[in-house]
Amino acid sequence: MTKAFHQSAKIILQRIAGILLFGLGSGFHYEPNHLLFFGLSILTGAGSIIYLLIRNPRALSSREEKTLSSPRSDTVVLSLYYLLQFIGIFLVAGLEAKTSYRSSFLLIGIFPSLISACIATWALVSNPFLYPRITVHQEVEHQVISQGPYALVRHPTYAAAILNSLSFPLFFQTLFVLLTSIVICIILIIRTHLEDVYLSNHLEGYCEYQKKVRYRILMGVW
Repeated sequence: MTKAFHQSAKIILQRIAGILLFGLGSGFHYEPNHLLFFGLSILTGAGSIIYLLIRNPRALSSREEKTLSSPRSDTVVLSLYYLLQFIGIFLVAGLEAKTSYRSSFLLIGIFPSLISACIATWALVSNPFLYPRITVHQEVEHQVISQGPYALVRHPTYAAAILNSLSFPLFFQTLFVLLTSIVICIILIIRTHLEDVYLSNHLEGYCEYQKKVRYRILMGVW
């Protein structure tokens, strides 16, 4: 349980860091659209944590476990993703912050933000082997998970992350936030390919799972 609480604190601190990084770029000036984004981010993060602590605290504590091995290419891709998702996009948003915004875009942005939080939480509850890095944890008899969202697509957490990333430009409404969001989505798509290749070579039963669940991120598309 201690690991679960540690990971919970880490998730909330990531949200707070985003607020501070945005403030560094904007001179700590926040418009209503910015406050809506950060408030929604904290609420969805806290809601997911509470649900997971009640339903499956192991899902949080497993995120703290050290991985046994992962391909070097994943280290590079994951580092780039972390840099842009948790640091770069907030600095860019702050530096480009505007005083005008379209309320209709804010209303649209709420939906992918909420849906992404629900999908990510569902995936965490369903998959006890969900680690930050691409790896196979032999010590805990790592196996293929095919229930919950994994019965629909092979990488629901990436689908959630892409949805979340696409909500950023709807809230901040600036060009470079949009471009940064697109780059993040491309990185996540590349990572789905790297993970598929790694798991098909290292995880027993994954090739059969690929045949059963054809789509990686979006049903009927890819």
